[in-house]
Amino acid sequence: PLPAYTADGASITPIAGRVVVEPGTAPDAAALELAPTGSEFGDVIRLSAAALPATWSGGDDGALAVDLLWEAVGTPATDYTAFVHLRGAGGEQVAGFDQAPAGERFPTSAWRAGDRIHSRFELALPAALEAGVYDVWVGLYESGSGGTLRLPVTDAAGLPLGDGQVRIGQVTVE
Repeated sequence: PLPAYTADGASITPIAGRVVVEPGTAPDAAALELAPTGSEFGDVIRLSAAALPATWSGGDDGALAVDLLWEAVGTPATDYTAFVHLRGAGGEQVAGFDQAPAGERFPTSAWRAGDRIHSRFELALPAALEAGVYDVWVGLYESGSGGTLRLPVTDAAGLPLGDGQVRIGQVTVE
């Protein structure tokens, strides 16, 4: 929360409430060229769609871009952090990036059912990363937990997936 002050500079506490500024237009999966996923986290947030390149060869900035479309299906009671992990054939994590689904601009505790949020994760891949096929995994955890309290996740059919994460695709590193 932002601190508030009176005209003479005295701090005003406590904070009385929150204000949510509505975005102009909700993002659309088809317009963003995202593929549907339908995974649901903790009965409050759905990962509606995702996109990642089929192949990656470094590019100018060396980052792998992963686009995600989130939808609130309930009202989250707390703030969550999303993670995107790149894993090798043996399941070892070779790269990852964690951030709030909407960055700092719209914490999940302010989401209401029906809100849709587009986010882009830029994974910095190691320069010495070997060529091969890698899996991309996504999950959500309580922001204050340091990644230890993951939300349970189900697939599009409602079946539970293990370890609070879902595989959204593969990328071939050249």
